Amino acid sequence: MQKHLLILLAVSLFFISCEVEEEKKEQSFAPLKKIEIPDTVIGFYVGELPCDDCKKLQVKIDLDSTGNASVEEVFFRDSISKVESAATYKDSLDVVTITFTNKNKKWQFKRKNILSLIYLDFSGEPSYMDSGLPYQLLKILKRPVQ
Repeated sequence: MQKHLLILLAVSLFFISCEVEEEKKEQSFAPLKKIEIPDTVIGFYVGELPCDDCKKLQVKIDLDSTGNASVEEVFFRDSISKVESAATYKDSLDVVTITFTNKNKKWQFKRKNILSLIYLDFSGEPSYMDSGLPYQLLKILKRPVQ
């Protein structure tokens, strides 16, 4: 009798577990919305650039559709300072050049892909961090509200 009861219990547990698995398989999720990635250089970028007289330089650049740019540089020294500047930019097929409006300053970036700009040094070569990764700006697809 106990043997039959154990077999009946085992079979019941098997069917219950099959039903639970079937319910899990039937659950479906709504498909995720496809993210549209613009293929132009226009957009908001953030990243780190080399700095000779500071510990770290974080940069935010907003490139608009008219060829203008707003640049925010945050310098980490013994204290933190922020400089906002106006600039213009020129986009060729491979290189984006940012020229500051009121300064004798220019940055060049190589377009790595539609989401990344690699910083180029004065010789036109990528500049690398101590980690071996190039200094780069990454495109932010959905700009945070400030």
